Amino acid sequence: MFIALERILSVWRPHIYHSSGLNYGFLLIATVISYSLGFWAGYVFYIRSLLTHGMIIYNVIDITTLTINAVGIRFCERRYKRLYAKTTLNARYQVHAFNCAFSSVYLMKKHKSLRRAVKKLLRRKRKRKEKVSYISYNKEEESVTHFNMLDMSWK
Repeated sequence: MFIALERILSVWRPHIYHSSGLNYGFLLIATVISYSLGFWAGYVFYIRSLLTHGMIIYNVIDITTLTINAVGIRFCERRYKRLYAKTTLNARYQVHAFNCAFSSVYLMKKHKSLRRAVKKLLRRKRKRKEKVSYISYNKEEESVTHFNMLDMSWK
């Protein structure tokens, strides 16, 4: 419940929330309240055997948490749509992926010294022709070495 409230608070005024120490203060207070309520509930409901009251209070807390989460989701969605474009998440992701993939290509094409370095690197790779050869291992010798090392590590 407190995490949902904290998320709503962070979305409501993000420039103030993240630059000030408000986020740490709120989370600290919410944590102290949560642990205090948990301790109190454990004492009252289990030690004093007020299980019916405990069941009612826990259900009220759960319903309140669900309500706060639903309100928080709607609030965050409206706030996001107001701040950013009203496109789908998939479309925003595709634009982000496109920017990530092609920003380096754009830099290599437009920046003079980067373009020179890339051309130099590509020319060097074209000239180099390496022969790939198969490396064979003696499997018996490798197995003996493996188990000897394993035996030494167990000692």
